[in-house]
Amino acid sequence: MQVFDLQKPAPMRGSYALLPSILLALTIDGVHSALSPLCCGDNFCCAIVGGTGKPSCWGGNSMDSKLPDTAVKALTCGGKAVMGIDVNMRISFYVGSSGYGPDHADASALSGIEVRDADLSFWGGAIIRTDGAIIAWGPNTVYCGNANSISCQPSATGANPTAVNFAFAGVPMGGGAATTNYTGLSCAGKRGGHWCCAFQSGSSGLDCFGDSRGTYTPTVAQLANLDFPVQQISGGVNFVAVLGTSGQLGVYGGTGEMGNGLT
Repeated sequence: MQVFDLQKPAPMRGSYALLPSILLALTIDGVHSALSPLCCGDNFCCAIVGGTGKPSCWGGNSMDSKLPDTAVKALTCGGKAVMGIDVNMRISFYVGSSGYGPDHADASALSGIEVRDADLSFWGGAIIRTDGAIIAWGPNTVYCGNANSISCQPSATGANPTAVNFAFAGVPMGGGAATTNYTGLSCAGKRGGHWCCAFQSGSSGLDCFGDSRGTYTPTVAQLANLDFPVQQISGGVNFVAVLGTSGQLGVYGGTGEMGNGLT
């Protein structure tokens, strides 16, 4: 593992030499999980630039060219898309490559919604509104090599001709008359599947949901050892790391190398 001194210039390689020279350091009050002044997706990263408060992206997928010229408070990235949140915690913009989130019909009405938290999966994403309710979106269909393939694209190709249902299944209601008033979430996955987990700060347990195949979604059995109040979570491809209110740390899902919540 290579460790860098953050007060010295980091080594520059390839297109990643185009880092913004001054990044905005801040905390997002009242947000427990995904929003940050810095985020990374599939082969790109974005950050809020100090002085202007505007986002800048570098890496692949030409994400910088898709950004609006507007200041934001926080960002979240996933797949080939990035979302910006303004100072009033409202969704300011949602941009990305075709097929990976912003062009889905159920994402078109997100602009202007006030959120507690928001995160993007590889294919779509989810937000928590101020009333604690969850809105999730993503493609109804992607195209894979076969029904069980993990190599998938947003449109049919010679290598990926098989239509697979990728709509989110089992999205928890939250808010209103529901018993859970969600405060934070994290979304993840990759080409073969996408998912999110949500929690209520200070309560134990997570509610996880994903595409109907469930290829990468952490399961109830994998989360069975989570018995402490949750403060923050962060999802990987098929696992989720959980930070407790008293400093506990557990990792759930994935393979044995990632742990089972006991190590």
